[in-house]
Amino acid sequence: MNRKWIGLAALAAALIVLGAKGIQQGWFAPRPPLELGGRPALLFFNNDRGCECVLVVYQRADAQIANWSPADRGDVPLHRINLEQRPDMARQHHIVRAPTLLLLDGEGKEIWRQDEITSDWRIFDLERFEEEILVLLGDSL
Repeated sequence: MNRKWIGLAALAAALIVLGAKGIQQGWFAPRPPLELGGRPALLFFNNDRGCECVLVVYQRADAQIANWSPADRGDVPLHRINLEQRPDMARQHHIVRAPTLLLLDGEGKEIWRQDEITSDWRIFDLERFEEEILVLLGDSL
């Protein structure tokens, strides 16, 4: 009889821990779809957790994107998406690793993607994205 209660208590404790972790990490938060409003968009998929070596890459990608001025990207909105919090968007856009940067047209069609790292210090080839943005915006004018 005591084993039964101990087992139930252990199960309850595990469920409480999982529930707390789920709330903390947003497992139960609503996941609204990304509304583009008919405008092109940049989607920056990244993570906040991982081993020390990969965290360096995530942080450098974050820094590179943070320093990318809106004027240089044609004022195209940029959305940072955490892969752990939005696995639905990762599946929708076939994202298998972070960091990844996508350029979408106003209908959500992928125009350009970079999921390979350019170098340890320059994660993305932002100049190439700027070229693709100019072509995309030139077509919509």
